[in-house]
Amino acid sequence: MKQGYDKKAEIIIGMLVVQIAAVMFAALVVYFIVENVSLTKDAAISTQDAALKTAKTGFLVSEITGFSIDQNSSDAEGMIMTVSPLPGSDPIKLNNTLIYIQIGNRTARLNFRNGSLEKDMTDGFYTG
Repeated sequence: MKQGYDKKAEIIIGMLVVQIAAVMFAALVVYFIVENVSLTKDAAISTQDAALKTAKTGFLVSEITGFSIDQNSSDAEGMIMTVSPLPGSDPIKLNNTLIYIQIGNRTARLNFRNGSLEKDMTDGFYTG
């Protein structure tokens, strides 16, 4: 009878060792999952911040109106462009901003430097 009891003890000790190993393995798996989730969360927050800044930066051209000083002419002699910042965007700074206007094969470049419009003649457009 004593021998059967020792065999039971060996089986129980073996099962305890396997259970402890399984618990330790599960703890390692949980640690790595939590660590990866933390890294993924940090990367997602960083990407979100960059995306929001990009989405909120810019302006909307709400109206472009052409006009002619000579009432009898059908040629547009001037243009008024109305812009406003996108919701949540920082104020618009036109310093060093280039605006290109293309009509057919003719292009005009509006070049803002230090808050003033530089005079530029390109393909027949007077942009000053």
